[in-house]
Amino acid sequence: MKRQNRPAAFTLIELIIVGAIIVVLVAVSTPLFRRTFKDLELRDAAYNIGKIIQYAQQKAIVEEKKYRLVFYFEKKAYRLFSLSEEKKGETVSNWEEITGRFGVYFYLPEGVSFKAGKDKIIFLPNGRCDKISVYITGKDKAFEIKTHGRAGYVEISEVRTK
Repeated sequence: MKRQNRPAAFTLIELIIVGAIIVVLVAVSTPLFRRTFKDLELRDAAYNIGKIIQYAQQKAIVEEKKYRLVFYFEKKAYRLFSLSEEKKGETVSNWEEITGRFGVYFYLPEGVSFKAGKDKIIFLPNGRCDKISVYITGKDKAFEIKTHGRAGYVEISEVRTK
């Protein structure tokens, strides 16, 4: 018997099976990717706060003036200020918004919140700052950012959630 020369091609049933396998893989992997992305957003938010704390400590030392990081818990935001001029004996301080890249409101990603015992951290020209713990929480994870009052020492650790 003679063989017919047919061009190589996929049958419709083979294409349907491959399509179904792809749909199942996408359906299974999408929630995993979404959770991983949310975890990365949470970790990134915690590390960003840690970095701005270190930045404020360094700026206070270099410029020999006080800085203040203010947390707006209801807005889920934080912002850095500098003390323009401090006069001895006066109770009113003149805090100014800083300019440049770090002079804006920084907002937490959606689904991420934070809390702390105080709503601000003061950074002194000698490198010290207020001791504080800031808790950044997401759906399944949380991070604690601790300042220890010494120059440049910021601790970021993952904490257990209930």
